[in-house]
Amino acid sequence: MQGALKAKGVDIVEAELAMVPKNTVQIGGKDAESLLKLLETIEDLDDVQKVWANFDIDVDELAKVEG
Repeated sequence: MQGALKAKGVDIVEAELAMVPKNTVQIGGKDAESLLKLLETIEDLDDVQKVWANFDIDVDELAKVEG
């Protein structure tokens, strides 16, 4: 893909592979709060470079957890 874009004269600033889930799991309530704390803890580890997940949290629910 990068080669095709460069051939068309498009400057590429950044490119990376990403894991995109085909299925997601709806999370809410205390589970959402616990999951976000877990992800934050995992991301803070020095050996962890990327974290992917397949959860979906409603925007209103996310505001409750973050607020």
